[in-house]
Amino acid sequence: GFKPATMRWVYDVMVKPILSYGATIWVNGTKTKHNQLQLNGVQRLANVIITGALPTTPGSALDVINGSPPLHL
Repeated sequence: GFKPATMRWVYDVMVKPILSYGATIWVNGTKTKHNQLQLNGVQRLANVIITGALPTTPGSALDVINGSPPLHL
């Protein structure tokens, strides 16, 4: 697989811009719990891949380890 630094780059350069495209239009949609869970799931998966953590690691802990704020913010 890729090194953690490479995976971090892929997430920051490719995935985040795709998710944030048009955010000024759909920002009100992130106020619903369902949409927040969807965004958190994407970020959690990326954090698991970047850190190499076990799948049972809490997503909030991975956010702290990687220093990444929740996507809905």
